[in-house]
Amino acid sequence: MAVGVIGAVVIALVTYTAWQETRSGEPDTSAESTSTTEAPVTSTTIRARPVTPSTALTGGIAEIACENAIEDQLKAPSTADFPDTNSKRISGGAFDVRGIVDSENAFGGTVRNYFGCTVAPAGYDKHRVTVNELTNN
Repeated sequence: MAVGVIGAVVIALVTYTAWQETRSGEPDTSAESTSTTEAPVTSTTIRARPVTPSTALTGGIAEIACENAIEDQLKAPSTADFPDTNSKRISGGAFDVRGIVDSENAFGGTVRNYFGCTVAPAGYDKHRVTVNELTNN
């Protein structure tokens, strides 16, 4: 009977120690260790390249931002289809975005519009979209 109680106490102690380690991410040093050798602890610091406005804004991001701004100005934004969108980098890390959008007008007919935007970095991971042109053919 005493062996069963001791076994249960040992199992409970091991379970509690393992639970503490997973909860805190650090080994529990409150209980004495029965091991005479310990594995060396190493830590690695990974330095990520800082994201600056000039590297955060890409042509693809600029195109999506411009398309979203154009959708906001349409009568039926859910019907918008962008068959052709192009971007080119201009001064200051900004992009000039031009393209075509097909969408329904107020009467339900599909119309083709040509658009142009300037998308410029505006701080850490942010950008400013200026719609320069939205004309229909």
